[in-house]
Amino acid sequence: MKGGLSLEPEGLSAFDPIGLLKRRGEAPAFWSSGILWLVLLDAQATGGRYTVLEQLCPKGPLAPMHVHHHQDEMFYVLEGTARFHLADGLHEGGPGELVSISRGTPHGFEALTEELRVLNWYMPAGFERLIVETGTLATALTLPPAGLREPDAEQVQRIMAEVGMSIC
Repeated sequence: MKGGLSLEPEGLSAFDPIGLLKRRGEAPAFWSSGILWLVLLDAQATGGRYTVLEQLCPKGPLAPMHVHHHQDEMFYVLEGTARFHLADGLHEGGPGELVSISRGTPHGFEALTEELRVLNWYMPAGFERLIVETGTLATALTLPPAGLREPDAEQVQRIMAEVGMSIC
């Protein structure tokens, strides 16, 4: 509280760690929608402030045009090349490039290379629920095996609504 005004975003818990360390090999991993998702930091670890995910994606369309109504999102490309579909057009990004997407902005993306690996942030946290609650626990840090069950569409729609996300 500073000068009678709370600088704490509404709904976030008090959180003041000295630091966080999460080793990639210790992160819970899930397969969902053809992607390997590693949950590096979730709402519980960050007091609801942000989520950090690592994604290993196959070539092709990965996310249809959608909107996060309550979250900002960032992608940092580690390996491969992505094409981001944003309101102002198409943007390609390769290793070392960052894309920042403000809440309320329609967007989608696709992998242009055989594999794409990105770090993905959501501020505030919450999106990870979609992966954790609908995905399949990964038994290897690889793309999902062929024939893996798809998430239940009704459950996906319910969680998307709860976290403030919609398909365009």
